[in-house]
Amino acid sequence: MPKKETKRKGQGRFTPTLLNLERNETPFPRRTNIYWGVLNPTEDNAKYSSQIRLFEERHTIGRGVTSTTVLSESGISFHHCTIYKEYQEEGGQTTTRYMLEDKSSLGTLVQGNRCRTNEPVRIYHGNTIGLITCNGVLEFKLLIKEDPDSHGSFASNWTVISHLGSGHFADVKMVVPYGKDPNDPLTQKAAVKIIKTECLNHPKLHENLNSEISILRNINH
Repeated sequence: MPKKETKRKGQGRFTPTLLNLERNETPFPRRTNIYWGVLNPTEDNAKYSSQIRLFEERHTIGRGVTSTTVLSESGISFHHCTIYKEYQEEGGQTTTRYMLEDKSSLGTLVQGNRCRTNEPVRIYHGNTIGLITCNGVLEFKLLIKEDPDSHGSFASNWTVISHLGSGHFADVKMVVPYGKDPNDPLTQKAAVKIIKTECLNHPKLHENLNSEISILRNINH
């Protein structure tokens, strides 16, 4: 009697499965408890009820099974776009910029404007991001999640956009509210004085600083 042919586990052809955002499927186990931002479907995109959580430094979206978030919508490219964080050193301070790079055939929109392929664009809290498909645009709203460890701190409320000047005891920075677009004419800008407390090595210096703080709190400037 001929021996019955058996296959070991793992042998044979691999049949890829298209994943569906409605079930928030992903090909590999991912960390979902720590994330720095989310893409929430807009009302026009309500059939996709699951948000996309951005929890990797470079979060890829596409049809390919190696993408961080896999979408099966017709027209989504194998690697449609990447959303990532970029760190910039300025005046001894590290600031975070949020970027999007389009890699698709049909295109990606930010605030309704089509991105140029392979050219990163800066994105902000509240921006709309659209993935162009064969059946229209999948539109999401970007929400940048504040770090719970820095809640209420300067870093979670303001973003440094430029260095205005330095002195022996302080640096002066130009800032905008956290997540706001500094190029938007409606965005309110402010100057912030960052004190180098390690240089305040005399009681008189602390007294002068407290006096300055008291004056600034009582004027509208």
